[in-house]
Amino acid sequence: MSHATVHFNLPTDPKTVELTCGDRGEDPLQNMWFYTKVCPNKATRISKEQVSTLLPQTFRERNIRLYCKIRDQHICSIVRYGFKEFCIAKGYAIPKV
Repeated sequence: MSHATVHFNLPTDPKTVELTCGDRGEDPLQNMWFYTKVCPNKATRISKEQVSTLLPQTFRERNIRLYCKIRDQHICSIVRYGFKEFCIAKGYAIPKV
């Protein structure tokens, strides 16, 4: 049984997209000042207890995605396997397929 070698032309400079909410992934409310009706001329900060529980606790997220334009299922399975091995080798979360 012979095994065929498959070669792909991958980009040498992959695109990285980082999603942040705030400055460098920090809580944006820590850099905001608020005014009240009681003291409209005095700016204050609010404590974490005063912040809505609906706000996220994480303000930075990084995901790695791989897009394959090839429709051949055999080649796609090879690409998925290689991507999974790449993520494991780099210590990234194992991708969901």
